[in-house]
Amino acid sequence: MTMLFEPLRVASLGTGQEQFVNSYIFEGSEDLPRVYIQANLHGAETQGNAVIAILIEFFKANPPLGTVQLIPMVNPLGINQKVGTHTYGRYHPAEGENYNRAYQDISLQIDFDGLIEDFSGLSIGELDDRFKTLIQESLNKKRVELSQYGLSYNQQLCLLLQQQASKADIVLDLHCDTQSIEHVYAASFELDKAKDLEFPVIYEIPEKFGGALDEACFMPWVNLSKALNLPNPVESYTLELGCEELWDSSLAAEQGGRILSFLAKRGVVAGGDSLKSEPVESFVAKLEKLRKYRSPVGGNIEYYKKPGERVKVGDLLAKIHSFDQNGLKSHSIAARRSGLVMAHLSTSICLEGMKVIQVLEL
Repeated sequence: MTMLFEPLRVASLGTGQEQFVNSYIFEGSEDLPRVYIQANLHGAETQGNAVIAILIEFFKANPPLGTVQLIPMVNPLGINQKVGTHTYGRYHPAEGENYNRAYQDISLQIDFDGLIEDFSGLSIGELDDRFKTLIQESLNKKRVELSQYGLSYNQQLCLLLQQQASKADIVLDLHCDTQSIEHVYAASFELDKAKDLEFPVIYEIPEKFGGALDEACFMPWVNLSKALNLPNPVESYTLELGCEELWDSSLAAEQGGRILSFLAKRGVVAGGDSLKSEPVESFVAKLEKLRKYRSPVGGNIEYYKKPGERVKVGDLLAKIHSFDQNGLKSHSIAARRSGLVMAHLSTSICLEGMKVIQVLEL
């Protein structure tokens, strides 16, 4: 099988050079689910690139049975946003908008009641093809609508990526968090399926649009399923692969193995267990159970609990150190309830009111 490589234009720089992202497609049977995987939308969230590198090499040697599209380093501007040694690229430098909140809710453009009659009598395969075509047409209309006064960089980038992802039946958007353990965001309808990803924590998110890619891909199908009273055939997840500013090849091989095992269960790949290590048990949690502790003062932060550690009520999570006329003074942050530490800041300096540590209450 030949790997199809295609550079996709994003936008141009102030100096005139054009920015592209690289798309790699391994074509398989149209009768099997199509897969789309992207990584590194936020500049510092690089581990997904290491995972895609593993997947590309695997598919070269073991062609997938279904079509798989992979796009690493999807945000050229964000990746190159450096402040000193830190990669800042979470928000557009001029607009201030989160790169992961510029996808479009094209459900608003679709008359789902009208589709009840239009799609009547279609086979599942015919319905799938017709609705995917309608989604692409709706995205093209949205592009024309938004282009009347010019597209922002975020709109241009996210429309490009959404058009690629919306061709797929399975969408995996690879992200990272500050200093964090792995977790997955999954909508209510796909929670049981998400367990096949074997990530330790699965956050249940509501079936509504909030601007991210996973929601942009599953919401049209959620609404169609409700209108036609049919099961939702798509899966769309955000995978958080751990810490920012990291490329860990050994970890990527293990994470890639779990993704391949997940795809093998969908019939998309054969031999997906060859890279997989020991099974990982998942548990599902409501997103509202995630508590974000804010710093009561500004200063130097010292953490007493690491991501992945369990805490009890009253356990010391962190101290904020600063200085006054008497020398050192410290403020403590203690756990209000028992739970699991999910993430904390990468920086050792915090401002008053900053979110410094996240605990999933159990």
